[in-house]
Amino acid sequence: LSAAPASAFCGAPAARALGTSRRAATAGDRRRLAPLFLLGGDDENKPRLTRETEPDEYFASDFESLSAEDKLKDPLVLIGLGSIFFPFVLLVIFNQMGLIGI
Repeated sequence: LSAAPASAFCGAPAARALGTSRRAATAGDRRRLAPLFLLGGDDENKPRLTRETEPDEYFASDFESLSAEDKLKDPLVLIGLGSIFFPFVLLVIFNQMGLIGI
């Protein structure tokens, strides 16, 4: 057996075959790879959102403002809860009837 490089076994070509070098990225490379703000301009001077500057109002749907009792009256919530618990109830029933053995 000959000593083949590890990349030959993995199916990945060696770095020299691709013509890439292993040098570290310079500052010029980072500037060229910086994100381009095509539609919004330069966002460096935009104020950052912090806890102190966060607005008191936020978007909330009508469903989020309902009480727990009103949420449980919603048919989709009942269908969701039923679809979670139904298989377990069915499992207990079938086990008690002897149709399955656990």
